[in-house]
Amino acid sequence: MKGGNLGGIEVTDMDGKGPYIYNVNHLHMHGPAEHRIDGVQYDLEIHIVHELVDGPNWKNYKDTLAVVGILFKEDTYSHPFIEKLRPMDFGTISDINFYELFETLDAPLPKVRGIK
Repeated sequence: MKGGNLGGIEVTDMDGKGPYIYNVNHLHMHGPAEHRIDGVQYDLEIHIVHELVDGPNWKNYKDTLAVVGILFKEDTYSHPFIEKLRPMDFGTISDINFYELFETLDAPLPKVRGIK
């Protein structure tokens, strides 16, 4: 999915710089998931890719992309919310955890820093 006004996020970096404004550029999916948490690979991972568009000295800021990843695990029944999005059975949304993942697009092994 790409194009149109898909929203955005406001981010302050780990050094307290910001806020930086990122707009959604596109989203894509990986099945099975591209990343693992505690060694577990999930059934689907959606990446919402954001592009830096504003913030203090933003044209010289190193982190020009921000990616929000959402992991999904298939379950035995479909959640009504998912059924409204698509007539397919994607499974149940049961737990939501937030992780910070620091990596570059060419880094094979990301570093995960706790749950926020």
